[in-house]
Amino acid sequence: MRDLETVNQIKESMVTAVKEASPTRVMIDLQHVEFIGSVGFLAFLALRREPSIESVTLCGMVRNVRELFSLCKLIPDQTMQKAPFQVADSVESAMSKYRVG
Repeated sequence: MRDLETVNQIKESMVTAVKEASPTRVMIDLQHVEFIGSVGFLAFLALRREPSIESVTLCGMVRNVRELFSLCKLIPDQTMQKAPFQVADSVESAMSKYRVG
């Protein structure tokens, strides 16, 4: 996720999917993403700005991607608990957090 054209395609795909499905919570599996350039954050922030979305959980981030999100203050850490995105080790762990009974 380094070039603007790719990021715009990803952003449009995610926003379109959210508008069609109207979820309140979104989980994004990032286990295959090895790097996110600064323009890459635009796709995630656009999704977070959708009015129907209450929370976005980023799942399965590799260490360097997690560090980039943390450095940009986009995920919670030891010094900051409130952030635009939540984090889960995997999609399964994120789903179990939201499962009811």
